[in-house]
This record gives sequence, C-alpha cells and structure tokens, in this order.
Amino acid sequence: MNFQSLKMGLVHATGLEKDALHIYAGMGIYLLGLFVFRRFRVNRGVLALLITTTIALLAEVLDLMYIGTAHGVGPKEIAASVHDIINTCLLPYTLFALSRWTTLFQTKR
Repeated sequence: MNFQSLKMGLVHATGLEKDALHIYAGMGIYLLGLFVFRRFRVNRGVLALLITTTIALLAEVLDLMYIGTAHGVGPKEIAASVHDIINTCLLPYTLFALSRWTTLFQTKR
C-alpha cells in the first residue's frame, strides 16, 4: 500500500475532509511525541514539535512527488502543500506556545 492509497483510505473510512485529517494528524503526532518524550522534562515539547513538523514536511514531499509524476508541480501545488503544512502544524505550535509562555496549563500550588 502506498502513501496515496493510505490517505484516500483514511478519507473514505472517516468521512472527514483532508484539511480536517491534517489537523487531527498533527495533534495526534504532537500528543504522541509528548507522551513518548515525557521523561525529557525540558525538551519534550520541542522534540514533539520537531517530529510533527518533520512528518508534515515528509508527507508533503511524498504528495508533491506523486503529483509531479502525474501532472507536474507548479505554484498551485506548492501553495496547497504549504496550506497542508500549516493545517498540520498550527495547533501543535499554538499549544506549545501557550504551555511555554503562559500559565494556562500550569497547576495552581
């Protein structure tokens, strides 16, 4: 099974739009990264963000490679990839910023 088949299978199985799946995937990867790196107190958020961003970039590279073989890659395809990366990473980066620079997620002592 290739990457495109997996993506289309997820769209069909969930009934969600691709943009919504990007948001859920980004949050899932970020939360999984936080869980896996929970022992690294200082850098776990940064590591989770790096993993989320790396996977988002790799997925878009795979998409562009697939599109490039079928139609060629132009400005429209690049803009769609940037849109997908933003959809995938925006909420994890927002949660990271809120947890790092505000007291929103801190317990009261």
